[in-house]
Amino acid sequence: MAALYSRMRCYSRPHLFVRLWVRLVPALLAGAVLTADLCHAQTPGDPVDDADLSLEEAHRALLSGQYDRVDDLTSTASATDPRAAVIRAQAASARGEHDVAVRWLTPHAARDDAAALELGLVLHRLGKDTESKPLLRRVLARANAAEVNAQFRAARASHALGLFE
Repeated sequence: MAALYSRMRCYSRPHLFVRLWVRLVPALLAGAVLTADLCHAQTPGDPVDDADLSLEEAHRALLSGQYDRVDDLTSTASATDPRAAVIRAQAASARGEHDVAVRWLTPHAARDDAAALELGLVLHRLGKDTESKPLLRRVLARANAAEVNAQFRAARASHALGLFE
């Protein structure tokens, strides 16, 4: 009986209180830090660009298969914006209008990797491997290991080139 009492004594209330605080305090601190980050990211004083909002909406429409809506949402975007050109070209390519997609992407492919990747993929789908391979190799060569989007572009380019196992 004495051995049982000694075991119970180590789980007495003060000891449970300490154990609770050891687990609860880090969780509360982590929650406070995450809340502060979210509040900072969504401050009402930050300027929100209407073009960014319309591009996000256009991307959602593209993912949901509403390709005609993509054209409407990106019509207000600048002609020099490569992000809008990529989204428009993806919608055109999904509709089977590959020539339109090539027209949208060609001016941006020299300076934007996302546009170069999409142009290379469209040309690859059209069977123009002599034109697509240099673009895809350039995207693969420019891939930065620290950037997730660059790694994703490199993976898509290597898949199209057949450089995967």
